[in-house]
Amino acid sequence: MHKVSELDALRGLMAVWVWVSHVLFFGGLSSGIFYYIGLGGAAVKVFIILSGFAITCSLMNRPQTYRDYMRRRFWRIYPVYLVGLGLGLATFALYAQNAEALNWMHAGDVAPLRERIESFRTSPVPHIVSHLLLLHGVIPDTWLYGSSLSINGPLWSLSLEWQFYLLAPLIVTVLQTPRQRWILLGAMVAVTAVAAEKFSGGFSIVPSFLPLVLGYFAVGILTALHLDRLRSDAELRFGAAALLVLLATAAGSQEFFFATAIWSVVMVAVLTPDLAPCRWLGRMLAHPWLIFFGERSYGFYIFHMPALLFWGGWLIANGYAGNRWIFIAGLALTLPVTMLAAILSYDFFERPIQRWSRRKGAKPAVRGHAIGRDRSAVEKI
Repeated sequence: MHKVSELDALRGLMAVWVWVSHVLFFGGLSSGIFYYIGLGGAAVKVFIILSGFAITCSLMNRPQTYRDYMRRRFWRIYPVYLVGLGLGLATFALYAQNAEALNWMHAGDVAPLRERIESFRTSPVPHIVSHLLLLHGVIPDTWLYGSSLSINGPLWSLSLEWQFYLLAPLIVTVLQTPRQRWILLGAMVAVTAVAAEKFSGGFSIVPSFLPLVLGYFAVGILTALHLDRLRSDAELRFGAAALLVLLATAAGSQEFFFATAIWSVVMVAVLTPDLAPCRWLGRMLAHPWLIFFGERSYGFYIFHMPALLFWGGWLIANGYAGNRWIFIAGLALTLPVTMLAAILSYDFFERPIQRWSRRKGAKPAVRGHAIGRDRSAVEKI
């Protein structure tokens, strides 16, 4: 697949949106326009759609065994994830401590933070082991309170990603078969509906359990599977985008609406370079600096919460938390520092590990029992 660089830029912008949402949380800004700016959950949902798209393209473009596929996924996410886990262990107690020291924070926002820390202190082994296995997102709060968000909060989405990786080859293979596609799509809708009814109470803060967000992954998967048709048929492209936004509006979820609207607009812009508004957005997303950061944004997403907690603690300890806006301005300093850390991580840690893993796993082309042989949908972009 020819790389869709604009989607790297989108990933980077969504990572910064998550960072902004956490800065606003510690600034106690959650009303009016700040409510919408602080919807970082919508940015994470865009990550989920992106993951469905990228994994599907990878599976379709590179015939591989399940073992090789999972090995590549592991070495892509786990080393940096492990660093983020260590940083989280060093800073997670500051979450409630910092929030309690800020006089503009609401008691209702602070109490769950304290409960999560107490849950970790009373049951550290289950929390740590589930995180090491990347399965902390499947444990409901009724079993182990705060499992998905303890240690380093943003890592809940990595557990969700891992759950998807485990099943993605099967899902993509079935969806590539026209006769079975609608059966599986219907089953995914049914599973999501049942999960929302039966399991949402155990995952009330973040939907870290795969059945709760299958719909988002399906959007990315279907985009990849029909990419060639969407590229060549303008009516289908605009119609699909409009239908997706209408469905999201009818669903009544703000995060679902914003995530699918962003995805639809970006994909239309990428695939319609001859239309003036699309050309402007496409050029913006194709800016070299945005693409450069987007390629390195995974580390930014992993590192940003420990950076905010550590620096926020320092600001509080040194008397910079008396005024809300001074404190927010102080937290803003973590943006360039965390970006720099992510760039260094990608260039000197992540890429060398990926090169090593490719050399280690290099072998002749797969000839049998491979997944992902259909390239037709991704060859032409």
